[in-house]
Amino acid sequence: MKTILTFLLIISATFSLSAEEINYNVKSTEVLRDRLLERSAGLKAIGSINDHAYILYQPFTAIYGGSTIGGGKMGHYIGMFDKDVNLVKKTKLNLAPDGRNVDFEGAQIINDKILVFFSFQNEEKKSHYLFSRSVNPATLELNDDSKMIAELDYSGISKYKRTSVQYETSEDESKIMFFYTVLNRKNEPLRFAIHVYDNELNSIWQNSVSPKFKEGVFSYKQFRVDNNGDVYLLGAHYADKKNYFDSAKFNDHDFFSKDTYFTDVPNFTYQLYKFSNNGAKEASLDIHLDSKFIRSMNFTVLNGKTRVNGIFSDPETISARGAFAFNLDVESGKKTEIGIETFSVELIEKGFSEKQLNRFRRSIKDKSEYDPFDYIISEVKTLSDGTKYYTAEQFITGTKKEQSGNQVTYTPIYFYNNVFVIRLNADNSINSIDKISKSQYSLATTIYNSFIDFEKEGSLYFIYNTIERKDGLFKNAEVGKTYISKIDDSSNTSEVYKTPESNKAPLIMPVTKVELPDHSVLYGMMSANFKDYKFEIIDVK
Repeated sequence: MKTILTFLLIISATFSLSAEEINYNVKSTEVLRDRLLERSAGLKAIGSINDHAYILYQPFTAIYGGSTIGGGKMGHYIGMFDKDVNLVKKTKLNLAPDGRNVDFEGAQIINDKILVFFSFQNEEKKSHYLFSRSVNPATLELNDDSKMIAELDYSGISKYKRTSVQYETSEDESKIMFFYTVLNRKNEPLRFAIHVYDNELNSIWQNSVSPKFKEGVFSYKQFRVDNNGDVYLLGAHYADKKNYFDSAKFNDHDFFSKDTYFTDVPNFTYQLYKFSNNGAKEASLDIHLDSKFIRSMNFTVLNGKTRVNGIFSDPETISARGAFAFNLDVESGKKTEIGIETFSVELIEKGFSEKQLNRFRRSIKDKSEYDPFDYIISEVKTLSDGTKYYTAEQFITGTKKEQSGNQVTYTPIYFYNNVFVIRLNADNSINSIDKISKSQYSLATTIYNSFIDFEKEGSLYFIYNTIERKDGLFKNAEVGKTYISKIDDSSNTSEVYKTPESNKAPLIMPVTKVELPDHSVLYGMMSANFKDYKFEIIDVK
């Protein structure tokens, strides 16, 4: 244990020294090695209040054959960190002290108040109840203000299995919406509902919603609520069930494994719904881009304007061809301030081997395809000088098949690849497209993939690990290095930090990123053996 702790502390010291050379101020916690019960957890950011950051510690479910931190009945905790990265307090959330079995639904900071949400299924009354309860931000103790905010009756649904709960807050944090999905045993949706509240969780309006399509399959992707309490729902309508459940796939054959990767075929259309006038008025439209297929997209609602941004391909093809952004009037369907820019094939293809590309092309019977990835599209973000940008991260899922004797094991694959950074002018025209090259291959979990981005003096910085595939007898993946890449205001990309050859970097956990009021960023890190964790703050002021 002493060797492990010393080794990881050396990593921290090296990171801090190198960071100072590029004008960073890095503060790190000591490496923590909790007891088994407490380290059986994942970590997730809640947010910040004043100069304190709040992190949710949540149970991490073990998956057979995959790398996990642990499992068990740990429960949920909230941790509070000060500006020097000291863990001030860590408290367990005993949401139901009477022993009732409740489901934890999330934690959210709204107007400097910490709220936790939990639900309870009453099988006798055929109802699912949703509750809220506040947490004292100074002591992390639960306040005695538990409140039932919704009751979902499923008595008429014979195939009911469970209810999924998702929520979003408005830009000014004056409204919060909950989106409910009633599911059967196959996790197929049976019913949808929207509930909108003010920031005191008083009900404003609620509606059951049904997507409008005649044939095929519909899947909701994103939700937004604006400052007026209007709700926007983005979904994808797939032409038929076959292409919804059996997406395009290709195999990557190696001596020790047969990996199969999946990506959406281009037979879906994005649909955007808007509910206004307290849910009484509904508008919807299919989102199209002339002579192009919208492959992946995101949208934001700001000051009454709906902005759409994303990645497009050619019609009936998978491979990304470029980026776009435009403003949209949902009720009229009118698009304004349209910006479009085409990628070069070389830019997309970089980072994927010719051997893998050929397998992909053969799998879909089209040798002109060159990009098997789906894309994770961020919201449009604004820099301090008013410049806008968004990111498009390559992502694909897969299945690893491994056999030992008569036993066959299937493990999920999560592969995050390069990030494209698209800068926008004020009129949505595209100023530049830059690229951060990385590779992150992992099994069973996604919480150590992706990246952390932040701004400093007009430049964008990206922190990420590399995780390389290793199809051997005893190792599926190997943690590479930690990098910091920089894109300056002239669109020049440079690597400003890389862990030395002698060091094994801890795994950055992007889902733990908390932006503090002084423009610094806190995030969590986990050792490669999944047993030790720590937190760091980078001062980007």
